[in-house]
Amino acid sequence: MLTPKQIKDRLKLMNLKAVSRNSGIDYRHIYTFLMSDDPKFSIVKKLSDYLEKRQQENISSVTNGDDEEFETI
Repeated sequence: MLTPKQIKDRLKLMNLKAVSRNSGIDYRHIYTFLMSDDPKFSIVKKLSDYLEKRQQENISSVTNGDDEEFETI
């Protein structure tokens, strides 16, 4: 399981509305998590599970460059 800091670091470059849509976690809960120094365990667990699953899917497949959750700079 990822720590809250690891989750926050990974979410920094991600489109939070896309994360919300794809993870099933309400956008407001994600935003509150990012602003909180003491986040709810249930949100940490759900976000950690989502990010770890997503990482495994990315490792096992080749992406074609149209990942909607990452912003282009």
